[in-house]
Amino acid sequence: MRIRNRLDQEAVILSLILVAVTLVVYWPVQTFDFVNFDDPIYITRNPAIHNGVTWDGILWSLSTFYAANWHPLTWLSHMVDVSIYQFRAGGHHWTNLQIHLLNTLLLFFVLRRMTGASKCSALVAMLFAIHPLHVESVAWISERKDVLSGFFWILTMGCYAYYVECPTVFRYSLVILFLAFGLMSKPMVVTLPIVLLLIDVWPLRRHGNPITVFDPFFLRARSFKGKWFICLAVEKLPMMLLILASCVLTLIAQEKAGAVVSIESIELGDRVANAIASYGAYIQKMLWPNNLAISYPFREDLLSWKTGLILVALAGISVGAIIRADSSPFLLVGWLWFLGTLVPVIGIVQVGSQSMADRYTYIPLIGLFIGIAWAGRALTDLYPRVKSIAFLAILILGVILAALSRTQVETWRNSVTLYEHVLRVVPDNPIAMNNLGVVYLDAGVNDKAASLFRRAINLAPQYQDPWINLGVVALRNEDLVEARRCMIEAYKINPQNVSLRLSMGVLLFKKKDLGAAEREFHQVLAIDTHHETANHRLGILLFIQGRLDESEEFLQTALRISPMNAKIHNDLGLVLKEKGNIEEAIRMFRKALELDPGNPDIERNIRSVRSDDGGKSLSNHKRENPWTS
Repeated sequence: MRIRNRLDQEAVILSLILVAVTLVVYWPVQTFDFVNFDDPIYITRNPAIHNGVTWDGILWSLSTFYAANWHPLTWLSHMVDVSIYQFRAGGHHWTNLQIHLLNTLLLFFVLRRMTGASKCSALVAMLFAIHPLHVESVAWISERKDVLSGFFWILTMGCYAYYVECPTVFRYSLVILFLAFGLMSKPMVVTLPIVLLLIDVWPLRRHGNPITVFDPFFLRARSFKGKWFICLAVEKLPMMLLILASCVLTLIAQEKAGAVVSIESIELGDRVANAIASYGAYIQKMLWPNNLAISYPFREDLLSWKTGLILVALAGISVGAIIRADSSPFLLVGWLWFLGTLVPVIGIVQVGSQSMADRYTYIPLIGLFIGIAWAGRALTDLYPRVKSIAFLAILILGVILAALSRTQVETWRNSVTLYEHVLRVVPDNPIAMNNLGVVYLDAGVNDKAASLFRRAINLAPQYQDPWINLGVVALRNEDLVEARRCMIEAYKINPQNVSLRLSMGVLLFKKKDLGAAEREFHQVLAIDTHHETANHRLGILLFIQGRLDESEEFLQTALRISPMNAKIHNDLGLVLKEKGNIEEAIRMFRKALELDPGNPDIERNIRSVRSDDGGKSLSNHKRENPWTS
């Protein structure tokens, strides 16, 4: 009993240390802002979550392939945040931190339950909690899918260990349930059944004739006796069916969004070379986490001798782990965990233009951490005198990693700090240039924005976004010739891009080709019926043409999508006033003024509708670029 109490006390103390260290590293995120990389798509400009948790929102999350993914639980978690925090970014950051903290504790207790080794489990959990490579997954609100899927991944492992202790249908059902929840958070969970097979070998040691929930049906058949690996593999078949369904949904979502890069775009040989180099880079950054960035451009100039050297090193580690499999199975399990869980994102099937990403290591690095922790334990067992040195080394390592991670966390304070950091460590980064340019564009610093867009185009001529954004700058400067040139270049890359169609509609509007502009806005809505700006601008365009009923319809739709938008309330008020619905017009103007206090245009509209002096016409009020709204 005393031993058990001592172990429980040890677990409590180690848990408190893990909590304290994690909070010290990540505490500042509660004051951070949203960034303009994916956060607008996922949260701030995603009308589907603007009302928080609703039945319509739940149904949308289950059926949508929005943002090139099917992950309904991730969408629901963002809806819960909006219900609690509205659009206070610190609250959304706090949720990410809470889930990461929960993952850290859960990882510690699951490993401790499976291995009985508290100190090794705590070391793995500490490395997981504060390694700089994991900062991106925690400090980036849009990577909620990482920490959420990580939670269900570790919880599934815990339920699996619980099932192995006494294989019953109920316990197996828990494994299936949480695996499904993980897949509904992020499709990268598809490799989890393979990891369960690995932990069958170690630490669960299900050799010989393992007991499974399927024994009463067919696994006790003569052909399976003594073939323990086949028994364990068949045990995973129901899980693989879930994986297959998730893979199909993911491919559909990615193809609909055009996120999967075709073999013709990047040669298969280049993909394989990049995958090998990425494995090496992940290990290097795990050991020496410097020059971390949100985006690493695809490397097309990889030197064959470097790739070959990395391949030899990877093969050498693999052979060494296999040779030591009997005496040190944790080395092989940890190494295969790392290699296998990176397969979906290693770049053989290229998604997007990045060669690798820090966020992809959230789960894979656990495998390397396990190998390191248990190898250290084996070393101290062999040489007990070095235990005090090992303890001191762990303390120093913890302090160094915490300091590096805290510094990395600070780069996520806002969009400017993020992209300026990226451009310091990866100077030739077109994505960072474009996104920083958008920050300046939104702030009205058009010249600086245009310079960044041109630099991005020079580095990546087939990158569409800077062409579109450069066209927007030209529209703001009333340079319609330059705007048209940029739009044409963007059309050559992907004519179905929503932002491109919207900007082309604005260009045509400025050229007074209202019919063509209307067609472009309708094209946007054909691609995305819930596009707030397209509905808004089409409503304005129709009002200018005197089509008041149609204008009201589109503005009402825009208002349902974004009920907190003062401009839409104001513009709908002008339409209602023109139709003679004075009472409703006043209500709209008052709501607009409530949302945007002191706005002189709205105050003028309220006065004009009361005096019925005609007021300010919508046609004059809205002949501006929609990107400024």
